[in-house]
Amino acid sequence: MSRKELFLLLTLSTVNLMHIVDFMIMMPLGDQLMHHFKVGPQAFSMLVSAYTLSAFVSGLIGTLWLDRFDRKTALLLLYVGFLTGTLACAIAPTYALLLAARILTGAFGGILASLVLAIVGDVIPEERRGHAMGIVTASFSLASIAGVPLGLLLAAAYSWHAPFWALGILGLPILLFLYIQIPPMSGHVQLARVHAHPLAGFANAWANPRQRLGLMFMFSLSLSHFLVVPFIAPTMISNVGLTEQEISYIYVVGGLASVLTGPIIGKMADRYGKSRIFTIFIFLSILPMLVVTNLGKTPLFWVLVLAVGFFVIAGGRYIPAQATVTGLVSTHERGRFMSLLSAVQNLATASATLLSGAIIIRHANGHLAHYPVVGLLSTGCLVITYLIFLRLTKTTTPIPSEDHSLVA
Repeated sequence: MSRKELFLLLTLSTVNLMHIVDFMIMMPLGDQLMHHFKVGPQAFSMLVSAYTLSAFVSGLIGTLWLDRFDRKTALLLLYVGFLTGTLACAIAPTYALLLAARILTGAFGGILASLVLAIVGDVIPEERRGHAMGIVTASFSLASIAGVPLGLLLAAAYSWHAPFWALGILGLPILLFLYIQIPPMSGHVQLARVHAHPLAGFANAWANPRQRLGLMFMFSLSLSHFLVVPFIAPTMISNVGLTEQEISYIYVVGGLASVLTGPIIGKMADRYGKSRIFTIFIFLSILPMLVVTNLGKTPLFWVLVLAVGFFVIAGGRYIPAQATVTGLVSTHERGRFMSLLSAVQNLATASATLLSGAIIIRHANGHLAHYPVVGLLSTGCLVITYLIFLRLTKTTTPIPSEDHSLVA
């Protein structure tokens, strides 16, 4: 991998890091937000799903225009909108206004994530794409190591508003850095303009067996993952007996393990095949997921051991999965498809969060019940995901060679 490619991937990882921290910070703040606004699991799940439902809608809109603009221009505009939404969260005084601010942030954040993946697909050849995805997705782990724990510390020291203030202020110099350092990327624009009208993108994606299965595959994988994830922190406090400070240890330890193993998993996917590595990780992920959803009073040490296994294995599934679906389309339609894919994943995330919020109930003593039911549903989704993946790998054919130059 060249120095120029590595620099671009690290820059994109920074953008991804901001978006992921903004999304993730809501989940460990769940217990604090429920007490502050005096709401239950259902209302809290709305705060999480509002972001992803908004991102779903904006992702569909993005399929109409994302391939018709220079990637740098689109990246800057979306990032400005994302920062605006984040600062709106920082000043929101009520539950209703916070919900509205999450909708605004999700409208830009969700499509921003799809654009990052589209750029990776444009500039990194297939044979190195697994490694590239390992680097970019490591931002999820970095968010866990630094962003979420620092956000929790700020929330504990000041209020739940503080993490959003910190993100918004930190994002301003990053915006300047993007403007100066990201090169123009418009080589795909002419190709996009000579192809079908953007509205045909929906029908074309569904008519294409590879793309249709790719959308179904990522929907099912995201549904399984986010049935469990939003209520990990609240149940660790209410059911397992950890403190808010100890929750931050989970994200640090689990995230550190993931950031160390992510690039290794990516290289393994390139060397041994994305299909083989995904198969291994999807079946390995069942056990820690069932343990997490059935955990009772447990010493912190064993919770941290479990966190390492859960973060590494659950996150490891996404590296070969994202590398596989990114290669389903050619350059001139990749932005459109990745935006549609992001929309589908956000719909899955919102649906999963609302479903788990409807299943889980809080007893008078604070205990959150029915989390094991959520674990079983997630396991069923994983089985369906793997069956779709088998069909996808049988259908997929190589994409013709592309020009992976960084600039127009």
